[in-house]
Amino acid sequence: MKNWAGLLLFFLGMHAYGQSVVPVSSTGIGEIKINMTLQQVEKVIGQAIMLKPASTESYEMDTALVSYKGVQVALILYTVGGDETNKTQKKVYSVGASHPNLQTRSGVTLGNDKFDIVKKLDGMYLNLQPDWRMETQPDKAKYSVLMLSDGENGTQLIMYFENNKLTGFQVTIDEGC
Repeated sequence: MKNWAGLLLFFLGMHAYGQSVVPVSSTGIGEIKINMTLQQVEKVIGQAIMLKPASTESYEMDTALVSYKGVQVALILYTVGGDETNKTQKKVYSVGASHPNLQTRSGVTLGNDKFDIVKKLDGMYLNLQPDWRMETQPDKAKYSVLMLSDGENGTQLIMYFENNKLTGFQVTIDEGC
C-alpha cells in the first residue's frame, strides 16, 4: 500500500510540474499571442487589465504588467482602427517575461548558455548582437540578444543574455528594420 501511495504522489507531482511550464514561441508566451486584442488577453488571464497609457507626444505604446499562470508578463499594446467605420482596438505588439517556468519547444529555459542555444537552433535565421542598455554603452562581454525571425507570422522571438546566460524572453511584431 505504501508503494502505491508513493507512486501516486510521484505522478501527481510530475503532473503539477508539467503544468507549471509556460511555453514560449515566436507567436507569444503561453496563450498570450501577438496581435490578440486587449479583450482576448483579459479573457485568457481572467481579469481586467489596467493600462499605463502612452504619451500623446511620443511614439510610445500603452503598456501593462499582468500575471499569467504565476508569471509576470509585460505587454505592449498598439491601437488600430479609429476611422468612421470602426472603433479603435488595442492589440498586443509585444509580450515579454523572465521566469524559470518559461520554456521553448526546443527546451530552452532561463539560465541556459547562449552558445548552447545557438548550437541547438543551428539552421534557423538567427541574429546575435550586443545589447544596448539605456544607462551604458554596449558591453559585448556582459549583455547580448539573440533574435529569431519568424517570417511566416511576421514576429520575432528575442532572448536576452547577461554573462552568456539566458535572462528573459520577448516576442514582438517584426517590422523588418
